[in-house]
Amino acid sequence: MQNFGNLPHGEIPEPLKYVRPFDTTTLSNGIRVCTEYWKAPIASVGVFIGAGSRNETLHSSGAAHFLEHLSFKGTKNRTRYRLETEVENMGAQLNAYTSREHTLFHTVSFKNDVSRCVEILGDMVCNSLYDKSALEAEKDTIWAELQETNKDFMETLMENVYYNIYREHMMGQPILGDIDNIYQIDRDMVTGFYHENYYGENMVIVGTGDIPHDQLVDLVE
Repeated sequence: MQNFGNLPHGEIPEPLKYVRPFDTTTLSNGIRVCTEYWKAPIASVGVFIGAGSRNETLHSSGAAHFLEHLSFKGTKNRTRYRLETEVENMGAQLNAYTSREHTLFHTVSFKNDVSRCVEILGDMVCNSLYDKSALEAEKDTIWAELQETNKDFMETLMENVYYNIYREHMMGQPILGDIDNIYQIDRDMVTGFYHENYYGENMVIVGTGDIPHDQLVDLVE
């Protein structure tokens, strides 16, 4: 077995330096498009935004997670029902998550449906309504989600690790938001988070599987 003990601090061992081939293009508005191609019947597309719970304030704790949820509740072009049925009728998957440092919206679909999935993702990211009534209805859902998360030993352990490392920094606050703050979140906090963080240079569109790089670049354009 190779001895890595004498490597300088931070140096990556040679066997771990391999990076699989990928292509990257930066669009005029700063959005980066990155693809890793291989022959397959399916392809996955993800929209990564470089913002999560660490970009909130104590007052707006939970706004990033609310924004993620509300992106599924309807856009200027699609009702919630149409969004859900359109994805289901393709046999595709649509999901999202919020972390401390980024938010992701992603699809998995048959390769011939990639263009529709990119359009749907673009509609969600650019045209969501963030409706006040949907926000109010979602508060109970997110409160229940936090309650369940607090029953998970691993989740609780990791949240306490982050809190004890970072304390008053936002990196130490819960990803889903402070449970005591959930019912204080309003639409201005959500849209404010959106306008501050959802812009070209802070976004990466990633495609994997059977989707040629130039095709994804054209679709994202």
